[in-house]
Amino acid sequence: MKWLKRLIGGEQKAGKPTPPSYKSKAVIKILNSYGHYDSSPLLVEKSPDVEKIFKDSNPPVIQQLSDRNRDYWSSASVGDRRMTLYIGYLQHPNPEVRKAVMVFLPHDMPARVAQVLTDRLGGDPDGNVRLAAARKIWECERKVNCKYTVSMLKDEIEYGTDRSVVGPSRARMALQLLIENAPDQETKESIQKLIKQ
Repeated sequence: MKWLKRLIGGEQKAGKPTPPSYKSKAVIKILNSYGHYDSSPLLVEKSPDVEKIFKDSNPPVIQQLSDRNRDYWSSASVGDRRMTLYIGYLQHPNPEVRKAVMVFLPHDMPARVAQVLTDRLGGDPDGNVRLAAARKIWECERKVNCKYTVSMLKDEIEYGTDRSVVGPSRARMALQLLIENAPDQETKESIQKLIKQ
């Protein structure tokens, strides 16, 4: 049990429940660079069963608890827990996990999750993950010709630096990948016009 106390950051305070967790799983820390809650590192399973995690109607989230975040994680809504899971697992070091998570992303994903997905499109080191991100973005934004993602990437081209997750050169490649994966010729022409605006 000592490892569990270390995992959750010390002993539980009286009257405050510990958030649910997968107690028997090995976890890894993911840098919380998207500012989710208190920017503490996100903890994710090293070898997750992605389908089991994302099909769970009340998904557990493993987090290091502190006096600062204990109340939040004890009472976090299902939506907040899901957003944490999406953000964490989309940054998992295993590219197969990053791709698998995309299957479970909702079409009406929160803006922070959309940002992580856009970063996977433009900045992921694995080409298959970038391709999966392009396809998921088309699946979610087809009705609007990917205008939200195009806007983020155009901003990255104009204001980003090569130190950014995506950066200008990778943003240009990401836009090209969106064009190449357009579902049909009409859509391809529409996104090309949107990019030129």
